[in-house]
Order: sequence, then C-alpha cells, then structure tokens
Amino acid sequence: MSLLRVGIPLAVSLMIVHSMVPPHPAAFAITTTLGADVGKVILYALLIGAPTAIIAGPIWAKFISTKCSTGVLTESEVNAPTPAKNLPSFGITLFTILLPLFIMVGKTISALYLSKDSALLPLVTFLGNPIIALLISVFVAYYTLGLSRGLKMKDLLSLTEQCFGPIAGILLIIGGGGAFNAILIDSGLGNELSKILTLLNMNPIILAWLVAWLMHLAIGSATVAMISTAGMVGPMLAANPGLSPEIVVLAIGAGAIGWCHVNDSSFWFVKEFLGLSLTDMFKSFTAACLIASFIALGGI
Repeated sequence: MSLLRVGIPLAVSLMIVHSMVPPHPAAFAITTTLGADVGKVILYALLIGAPTAIIAGPIWAKFISTKCSTGVLTESEVNAPTPAKNLPSFGITLFTILLPLFIMVGKTISALYLSKDSALLPLVTFLGNPIIALLISVFVAYYTLGLSRGLKMKDLLSLTEQCFGPIAGILLIIGGGGAFNAILIDSGLGNELSKILTLLNMNPIILAWLVAWLMHLAIGSATVAMISTAGMVGPMLAANPGLSPEIVVLAIGAGAIGWCHVNDSSFWFVKEFLGLSLTDMFKSFTAACLIASFIALGGI
C-alpha cells in the first residue's frame, strides 16, 4: 500500500480538527472572540468535519496515490515494543482523550434542559468552562494513563515538564495572532475592513470563509489566519444579529483549512515525513486541504 493512503488522511484529519474543533487553540480562541458557545461549536464541527475528513482523506488519498510517486518513510531505530500488559486499554485511552469534549458538550446539552433557576446550572456552567474541563481531564489522565500503570509522581512531573516546550511555541503563535488582531481592532482598521467587506454584498458566511482562506494563503499559519479573520469579521456579527456566531466560527475554520502550501510549516513536516516531491505534495496534501475546505463550507 502507498504511504499516501495512510499519511494524507492522517494529516488532513489533523488539519480539520485543528481548525474547527475546540479546545484546539485556534478554534477555541476565535470561539471566545466571537462569543460562540463552545459545546455547539464542537457538535457542529464533528457533524461537518467527519464526512469532510473521510472525503478529503481516505477517498482522495486512494485516488491520488496512483498519480504520485510512493512516499518513502525513513525508518528510525527500532525499540522493543511496550508489553501489552503495561499499556492502558483502548477504551480508557479513548475516554481520557474525549473527556474534555464530553464535559463541554454536556454543559451545552444540560443548559437546554435546566431552567435558569436550577441550583445545578451554576455547577454545570463552572464544570463546562473549557479551562476547567481541560484541567479535570489532565487530572484524570494523570491517573488513567499514569498512576494506574504504576508511574510515580516524579515520573508524572518529568512528563509534564516535557510538555512545556511545545506549549511555549503554541503560546507564541497564539500571542502573535492575538497581537495582530488587537492592532486591527484598536486602530479601527478591523472596522474599516469590515465595512469594505460588507459593501461586497456577499453572504457573510461565505465572506468569513473567503477571508480566512486568503489569509492562510498569504500568511502561512492557519492559527494566525483564523484569529486575524475573527478580528475582521467580528463587527459583522453586530450588524447581523440573526447570524449564528457558531456558524461563523466554523466558516473561518473551514477557510483556514485550505491553501496549506510552502509558507506553512505543517506542509514541510508532512512532506519530509512522507518523503514526497514538491509537485506530489501539491497534488496530494495541498489539494486535499482545498477539497476539505470547500466540502466543509458546503456543510456549513
């Protein structure tokens, strides 16, 4: 089997989740910026993202793998596999990964059935806060993936410390996008751009998608493109009170999926991992991202 049959679905699925599903940093950031409900965004994103990932992933990869040179995976040093008895079960692993989504979506669903005077509503709202939901999930993961497997507290401390490096890079990217967004807002440029975009007399959902699509093409970072776009299209929500902020969040995310090319670091990561030429990368991964972007827009 061609390595593209595995690599492209994996990369495209990650791109879709990163751009559309909180609590991923970019998706969560614009959800907060636009005042959307996190639980609704997650539910809508899964509803739209799943078929999008299937079509732009396995189905497209099966077709394009015959048009590209087979990728070559560089083998690293083979280590002895961890004995199965020392690994957590598949069920508990999946539960641990999905726990923050369960909590946040549970808050959204509970709010539909609890009255505003209910004594449970403040507790549900508190637990469903994305920061609290993630914190609870971290503590659960410490037990299910750590302590229950015989790891000691010092082992958990060492693993936690190793996470701070990657997190620092994410915070820098989010901070840079937030700073650019603040410039757009505080300078009034965001409002002016919003007015210009409004004059185009285009459907606001398509407009939000198009701006994010073009921003990713120009900037190369889906995260920065999404946060910057939120600053531009945010004023449109005030002008269109009937417009769902959750749908606008997804439109921005769908636009940011497209145009993953040479100015995006993930493009080079996937290229080197799959061992593809530039031409084959454009035909496979970049094309897959564009297909996913259009399919997601149609779903939205």
